[in-house]
Formats: sequence, structure tokens, C-alpha cells
Amino acid sequence: MSETTATIPATPSGRAGEEGFDLFLVIVPIWKGKWFVLLVATVSLGVSLYRSLQKKPIYHAEATLAPVDAGGSASAGIPPSLGGLAALAGIGGGSANSSNLTSALAIARSKTFAMQFIEKRGLMPKLNESIRNPKHPMDSLSLLDAAIILQGHVTVAMANGLVVLTVRWSDPETAAEWANWLSEYLNVYLRSKAISEADSSIDFLKGEILRTPVASMQEMLNRLIEKQIEAKTMAKVRTQYAFNIIDFAVPPGGRDSPNRNKDVIVGVALGLALSLSMIFGRIMLINLRKSLAGR
Repeated sequence: MSETTATIPATPSGRAGEEGFDLFLVIVPIWKGKWFVLLVATVSLGVSLYRSLQKKPIYHAEATLAPVDAGGSASAGIPPSLGGLAALAGIGGGSANSSNLTSALAIARSKTFAMQFIEKRGLMPKLNESIRNPKHPMDSLSLLDAAIILQGHVTVAMANGLVVLTVRWSDPETAAEWANWLSEYLNVYLRSKAISEADSSIDFLKGEILRTPVASMQEMLNRLIEKQIEAKTMAKVRTQYAFNIIDFAVPPGGRDSPNRNKDVIVGVALGLALSLSMIFGRIMLINLRKSLAGR
């Protein structure tokens, strides 16, 4: 019994047949246009490096803070009958830890806090310098505009129950210094706010005592005053009032951006993609014209 061997005609230079993928038709145009591909990739790389070198280096420094346990709410032990009066006096209820932490984080992210911090530390000249263009001089920033710029360089976030305060700036020493200043001033600001609120509450409650002839009510109001005096004393005594500074910021060793290695890779990739798309786009256009001319 004889066997017949089927022979498959070979296709030239790696061709897979008329209906298959033709590697030859892909490689030849790339090889013919290799100098064009190299030129475009080199130009793209040069543009990417130039843009990267023109960018200011950005460094980030982090300070880690731990929320202080307030030891219970200022409204603890207030009789239900005085709940409305306590609210008028500014003595809140609910969970002290969660509400106080939420409020403290909101203050740390607020424009009011940023504006007072800028004035306290005299940061207006440096913030003005950060956005000034020598070719297009401009008037000095307003305090509100400076606060908005500062907020763009500062983040306050929770991580594993701790507060991480991060400052990004073009100078590593400044980034670390501002992160530490912000951490310290946040406690100062919250202490001052707590003392001011306690004084307002005490003044209000004293006025209510004078207007209340009932001895039992006067006694309850005096208890509220005692609680506010305790809160005020605690704020005066405790320097790290709302947050314990666990880890001070230190100048970073390396920059966050620009990442020049990444810029090089992106520049070469864009150059290759652009040059190849132009080569194959030209081939498709030529084939389309031939197809239209043959009709």
C-alpha cells in the first residue's frame, strides 16, 4: 500500500499564505523606514527629556499624628432636661472621639486654618515666589489665594487610625519644616478654639444662672460650668491637645517628581507609536488609492 505525501508550497520569507497573517508585509515597511522611526523616536525622547528638565523637582515630607483620647464627651452626665440648654451653650453630645476627630480633620483642611497658618509663619513671600513668572510679573497674591495654593501642596489623611500630614514642595527642607509647623500649629489652633468656646459657654451659663430663680436648676447649671472649666483647664495644660506627634517630618532623600526614567520610557514609546502609525498609515493610503484607481 503506497503512501502519498501532501506537499505544502512554501511561502516566501515567512509568509503565512494569502489568508493568513503576513509577517513579511509588516517587517519590510518597518525596515525600509527604520531611519524615520529612529528620527521620530529620538525627537520624542528629546522633547520628553526637555519637558522633564523644565519641571521643578517636587519632594514630599510626612508627619504622623495620633488622635488624643478626649476621655469622654463634655456633655457626659448632663440631665436630659438640660440637653437643649447645653446645646445653646455650645456643649455638644454624642461620641467625643469620633466627632472631635472629624471636626479636627475638617479644620486642618480648611481655608481659615491655612490663612491663619500663613500669617503666623509669614509664608506669603515664599508662596508668591512659587507662582511668579519673571516674564509675566503679577501682583502679590491675596491671603485667600495663598491659602488655596498651600492647600494644593498639603494633604491630611487617615491611615490605620493615625493621621498622616503630607507637604509637597520644591525644596525638601521646606517640605519637612512646613509639615512640622503645620502639625504643631494644628494643636495650637484647636487649643485656642477649645478655650474660646469654653469661655463663651461659661459666660452664657452664668447669665442663665442669674435669670433662673430655681435652686435645683442653678445647681445643674453650675455643674455644666464646672465641666467647661475642666475642658478649658485641660486645653491650657496639654500642649499636644488634639494630636500627639508620633513621628516628625524629615527632609526626604529623593524627589517624588519628575520621574525621568519614566519620562524616557514614555518618550520613546510615543515616538515609536507615532512613527509606526505614520508608516502604516501611508501604506494604507497608497493601497487605497491603487484600489480606487483600479476600478
